[in-house]
Amino acid sequence: MSNVFKDQCRFFTVPRELVESRLLAKLPPSAVRLYLVLLFLAQKHSAVQIETVAYEMADYTQMDAKSVKTARESLEKAGLIACHKGQHGIITYQLLNPESRLPLPAPPGKRGIREHRPQPGRSARTVRQIRKTKNPAMQPDNFYPPSWDEISRDERGEPGEDELLLLGMFPEQVRKSS
Repeated sequence: MSNVFKDQCRFFTVPRELVESRLLAKLPPSAVRLYLVLLFLAQKHSAVQIETVAYEMADYTQMDAKSVKTARESLEKAGLIACHKGQHGIITYQLLNPESRLPLPAPPGKRGIREHRPQPGRSARTVRQIRKTKNPAMQPDNFYPPSWDEISRDERGEPGEDELLLLGMFPEQVRKSS
């Protein structure tokens, strides 16, 4: 048996039992999406336990937090994962053997745990605030705080003296220069 992807593209493994048992057809699409992300992370980090937070899974799957939770519950019910909720919103996904439903052992010579590493400026609260804006420029990958020059400019691109007058800031200095 030869792997058709070998030397052609990067790939990760998926348990055959998922397809052969027809479990794939029974799982909701959101659960399949989440399971594929978990398998990808497991392969990438040589881990059978994946510690993560809801917003990170939402970033990977492009699903909202409720859909991720529903998908997680479907995978638990199917016997593909076991989950444990920890502190600070960290969820540990334990991959199970799809045939025996027992936890997979860590790879030889590895701890088998992918630990969550918080990113500065990222939390469940900040992600919710950014998503509420629905502004693509404010998404985490594209977000750059505005410079002082951008803040003080009006739509004509000139320094905002009019705005300063309206706000009552430095009224004497601005009026003298006019």
